[in-house]
Amino acid sequence: MAEDSDVETFVAAEVYVDTPRWSGVPFHLRTGKAMAATRRTITVRFRAPSLRMFGDVRAVDGADELVLELTDEPQVSVRVRAKRPGPDLQLAGATMRLDFEDEFVDDDPLEAYERLLLDVLRGDQTLFARADEVDLLWQLYDPLLTDPPAVAPYAQGSWGPRPAIDLPGGRGWRLPEAGAR
Repeated sequence: MAEDSDVETFVAAEVYVDTPRWSGVPFHLRTGKAMAATRRTITVRFRAPSLRMFGDVRAVDGADELVLELTDEPQVSVRVRAKRPGPDLQLAGATMRLDFEDEFVDDDPLEAYERLLLDVLRGDQTLFARADEVDLLWQLYDPLLTDPPAVAPYAQGSWGPRPAIDLPGGRGWRLPEAGAR
């Protein structure tokens, strides 16, 4: 990004869904250009359960996550708390992973735009927004477009500006670099 640029190329937001099921649950969203890597990741972080029934055990960092990597090599992983093998009750993080590329070796998946174009040709509207959805989005974003926040510069090839990296708090974003969490 040019030093004097005020063009938005990145956004990070904490949003909430106003329904009883999702009340108080933050959704952290971000997207940008010239990032450290091209990623399409959905991370669902579950609330940590009470560990009182296990006596004096410590929480396990990074546990209780479902991660969907929606890249050309899709993966699904679940990070859980598990009892470490042995006679003592010690909890540790353990990951279960499904790697579609390893499981479906002979398949040739479509790239995102190939899939989208095929859906257009087939008349499948599943992945497309309806007119009423687009109208609602304009209503939601109009105040932001009318009074936009200040642009926060970030280095090309980074994970974005520091305020965006710090947005989700202690558990951070799911990024490959520990320094970017």
